[in-house]
Amino acid sequence: MGKLSTNTLVCQHAFCRGFYAHKEINSSCGIPAVAGHDVFTSLLSISYVSENALKWTPRTEYIKRIIFAHLIKKESMKLEALLLARCENKCELCKSGEDIQIYEVLPQQNGDAEDCIMLCNVCRTQVEKKAELNSGHWYCLSESMWSEVPGVQVVAWRMLNRLRNESWAADNLDMIYLDDETLAWAKATGDHENDATVELHKDCNGQLLQSGDTVVLIKSLDVKGSTLNAKMGTVVKNIRIVEDNTEQIEGKIEGQTIVILTRYVRKQGI
Repeated sequence: MGKLSTNTLVCQHAFCRGFYAHKEINSSCGIPAVAGHDVFTSLLSISYVSENALKWTPRTEYIKRIIFAHLIKKESMKLEALLLARCENKCELCKSGEDIQIYEVLPQQNGDAEDCIMLCNVCRTQVEKKAELNSGHWYCLSESMWSEVPGVQVVAWRMLNRLRNESWAADNLDMIYLDDETLAWAKATGDHENDATVELHKDCNGQLLQSGDTVVLIKSLDVKGSTLNAKMGTVVKNIRIVEDNTEQIEGKIEGQTIVILTRYVRKQGI
């Protein structure tokens, strides 16, 4: 028997984990129910074909993608259910019950519940530096820093360091305890070396800009390397933030994607 390819092993794995879910996959993806068992039997058969003889068809590739999408969704649902049970449907930093989602604490150690925490939108946007730090909001760290969850300890320590110029945060940093492994994890991103300053994309009036916003040009702009002239008052919809430069956004004008300086735009509706 020839050497098995990576795709062959993928099929074996998919069959083993997906067999009991075939009815659900069939009904949700339009595969005839009568063929359900045959689909997975076929995939199992394919897994024994040698690498040289293995021929993928659109149908087998389509089925493989369905199986893995299903499995990933299942795993994600399991993780979320586990985390929600752990946090009792509340943000693990501030205890808010509104709009909580999974936050992966980087760098990921094991890819499991120990590496993830549940955060509300307010905490998440400030942790990810997508909103300015509200010192008063983070008084919650005085309690959450004592959590037994390593991921919560790491994020609490990092945020306290960013707020270290506040006396209450400095006091908490003196008290918080992280074992050597958790402390190394907390330091790994270097985020603790930053302060409370957050650089954000803002328009000419100082209004926060985010991907998907609509802006209006406040002056006419000549586009380098093009005959395009973007006139003052032009509306640019669905902008994209340039992640590594807070002075730039991208947007389409007359079907052409161009880079625009934030100081030359006004957020629509402001």
